[in-house]
Amino acid sequence: MPGIVQVQVTRAKDLPIMDKSSELTDAFAEVKFAGSICRTEVCPKSLNPIWPAQWFTFEVDNEVLQDEPLQIRIMDHDTYTAHDAIGKVYIPLTSLASSDSPSTSLNGWYPIFDTLHGIRGVVYVIVKVEVLKAQPSSSLAVQFFTSTCVPTGYSVIHVLGFLEELVVNNDPEYKWIDKIRTPRASNEARQRLFFKLSAELQRMMGNKTAVAGGNAVIGYRQSYDLEGESGIVVRGIGTCVRLAKKSLIPFSLSGTPPANTKGISEELSKDHVTASGKRLRKNSSSDSDNVPSSPTKQFSLQPVMEMLVSSSHGSGGVGDISLAVQLSNTFSEFPFSTLSSLPEGVVTHIGGVVCARAVKLLDKIDNPDDPETRDMWWKEVRTEVRSHAKALACHTVLGYQETTSICDNLCLLSAIGTAVSVDWSSVLVKPSKSSVSSSLDHDQQPAEATSTENLAESNTKGKCGACHIPYSVTQPPFKVQLNKCSICRRRLVPMVILSTADLPEGMITRGKSCLVQARVCQTKRKFTGEHNALAVSKALPFLEYSLHRRLLNKLKVKGMNAVFNLKMEVTVGESLLTGVSVRISHQSVLQTTSKL
Repeated sequence: MPGIVQVQVTRAKDLPIMDKSSELTDAFAEVKFAGSICRTEVCPKSLNPIWPAQWFTFEVDNEVLQDEPLQIRIMDHDTYTAHDAIGKVYIPLTSLASSDSPSTSLNGWYPIFDTLHGIRGVVYVIVKVEVLKAQPSSSLAVQFFTSTCVPTGYSVIHVLGFLEELVVNNDPEYKWIDKIRTPRASNEARQRLFFKLSAELQRMMGNKTAVAGGNAVIGYRQSYDLEGESGIVVRGIGTCVRLAKKSLIPFSLSGTPPANTKGISEELSKDHVTASGKRLRKNSSSDSDNVPSSPTKQFSLQPVMEMLVSSSHGSGGVGDISLAVQLSNTFSEFPFSTLSSLPEGVVTHIGGVVCARAVKLLDKIDNPDDPETRDMWWKEVRTEVRSHAKALACHTVLGYQETTSICDNLCLLSAIGTAVSVDWSSVLVKPSKSSVSSSLDHDQQPAEATSTENLAESNTKGKCGACHIPYSVTQPPFKVQLNKCSICRRRLVPMVILSTADLPEGMITRGKSCLVQARVCQTKRKFTGEHNALAVSKALPFLEYSLHRRLLNKLKVKGMNAVFNLKMEVTVGESLLTGVSVRISHQSVLQTTSKL
């Protein structure tokens, strides 16, 4: 899919003095994209240069348009010596190319950044991107949202599943050429590589989303792991979804479709039958035998498989079909979601926080350029998180997060989330088969009243149902103190609720929420290699225990018994292990009858 990029650099201001004799600067701009370089004219002796209006045009392919950032370098012209660099500007173009409009543009002031001296003025840039022969199945049609909630103005048609990808590359600062080049050149090489790896990772995840039939990634998180001589690892996780603008949704939760939308309503109704994270669960005998019974309805994976393969046939290619099968296996194997909130009534039970950590040695990697070893490491961590969720009789992990901490050759992998049970039947309502009329018949009025009563009953249940324990009272997964629910007076609830997700909609709280923090430091002896990994592995459980105990003591002092938006990070140093926990606590959630 070819594209056309047009760039115009008009003026700059607040440039530094590069000529000591005149205390001015002879500035010009150098525009580089996809291996092509264009230059503006030199504006002599000015700290606020203005260049003649001139468009620089680049014709590139789809992959280059997504992977390569636009580079603008501001230089000081010298007649007899090499030109002096003032600073650079990097502009990723993926967001422009993936917009709904076939031709988009941006303009504004961009800071000129130098890796040695910081910001050195600003430059005004105009960029236009036009994508030719755009294909819906391209990764350019996929939008990325770092927000963990559904974007405003959109509605979710499909929650397809958990997406993950990582890219590995050599670190420029550990190459032999770094010994002979200048510090500025070394820093710029690393900075340029960060932009390229970030764009490549986003393109790969976009391709997966397009093959799966989605058009957006919500809760997108991107992390950089600087592993020294082993290279640079860029990781990305997110939730693959299919969004639609609210104005385009052909029916509401009332189940009555508007006129002349029969075809669209049937398509969305078909989508709704297969939508949700519950079909993300693998429906195999080996897993179902070990999963505790859950009151939430389980969804079959087969409709997802058919949808993925059919969408792959539409895009064409055996590679797409094989990627679709791989995606379906991932969706079923790891029913995770980076979303922190779901519509009211979807979360039926909150099991609790599930966490897994692993200590690895980077020098044990046989081939540092091969991402398979890192994939295997993260798969082990995710499998442990999934097993913890199953022990709590939950089949979905909400508010999922992944972090790393690297010290020398030791790498600590951490994953945390909230085990929940979900049921999408309360929001996925099939449209009515009857035609739309301006007024209701008398025969339809009792049905409407019954629907209203059921909705009221569902809302009442949602006020306390999420806090009820999902596991068996006679066989709890661990020692826990339970009390009767103060609303329904029938089901049991834990004394303390911990969650990495947001406070569920409809849940009753008392008083104001507040921020609670806890920090723990623990010394360790200085070891190397496997002895260091063993020492860290033995110290981690005690560190987490101290962190949770300190946090619970703070909750007890404040008279609170529920924590949401949990953020936990463990960092490894040469002689210290540090743990930081930040949470939003709520005072006396009414689902529990007693305080801490």
